Amino acid sequence: MADNIPPQTLQLGAVPERTLSISELTKVLIKHYGITEGRWEATFNLGLMVGGFKPTPSEPAFPGVTTVVQGVALQPGRPDSEHSVDASSLS
Repeated sequence: MADNIPPQTLQLGAVPERTLSISELTKVLIKHYGITEGRWEATFNLGLMVGGFKPTPSEPAFPGVTTVVQGVALQPGRPDSEHSVDASSLS
């Protein structure tokens, strides 16, 4: 269940009330892993899947591609990146 959101407010297809920016996600990961120095940024491991997709059961399958997020990781950040976070600046 989402943090501090009453179960009755969560519905299938509902947009969550909270969204993290990439730099905010980077800060969460830095704190999670106990990193205290260096510049870091989040990176996403993506996968592509190709197949036949049926919009509705009565329609034929159409060729398509979908992207899946397989994981999130940290990588050393560049000083000029707007998503890069200095771990030493976090308390």
